[in-house]
Amino acid sequence: MTRIRTGWKPPLWLLAVDAVGIVLLGLGLFMQYNPQAPLAQGALAVLRLPLLVAGGAACLLGALAAAWLAVAHLRQVS
Repeated sequence: MTRIRTGWKPPLWLLAVDAVGIVLLGLGLFMQYNPQAPLAQGALAVLRLPLLVAGGAACLLGALAAAWLAVAHLRQVS
């Protein structure tokens, strides 16, 4: 019997983690490289470093989870 190979689809939570990470990292980078903007001078100015750290960590964990899930799918298929 031949096995039908199905493509790997990322789960919704993985897309959500990556989207949140990109938004947080984008806000942190915006505040880092555009300090004259009203958003960077407001109450969120204190959150610049935590936004950079949280966004970078979320993007990194999302990429690691995607690789882990893709490898697990390949092992299951073969």
